Amino acid sequence: MNSLCQYQMPLQRYVALMTLQERNERLFYKLLIDNVEELLHVVYTTALGEACQNDEDILKRLGDLVNDSHYSCSALYECSCSELEELVKVCRDNGALGARLMGAGWGGCTVALVKESIIPQFILNLKESFYQSWIEKGIINKNDLGLYVFSSKPSSGAIIFKL
Repeated sequence: MNSLCQYQMPLQRYVALMTLQERNERLFYKLLIDNVEELLHVVYTTALGEACQNDEDILKRLGDLVNDSHYSCSALYECSCSELEELVKVCRDNGALGARLMGAGWGGCTVALVKESIIPQFILNLKESFYQSWIEKGIINKNDLGLYVFSSKPSSGAIIFKL
């Protein structure tokens, strides 16, 4: 716990916690359980949202973490499929700072970290570069594209209220 206190920014604490989880999951959960009141806000706050408002280095690092996480799912755990691999590549080729599969693959979906300023063009490129062939093959309906491609912003997520 003392080593986490050296970090001033919530994002730095979040990254340190996630690194601990990757290296020693048992210790991560013990630390979290033993210090739930101090650490809950780090795990379940706007740490990732804050990253999206900070400088380029933080965004690049976060994008790298997303990409590394995808590699882990794809190569180490083999829980991807060719369609998800293609979609992740299209996302990265069209300006995503990071992209990864979600939903454990096998027909899941992807999430991409994209700067707000390029979202409209990014979505248009995804529709043309990836989904157009699916429309032409009759796999999906053009009118349903909004169900497949949309943007969202990070938020504070789950919160525990003490009554």
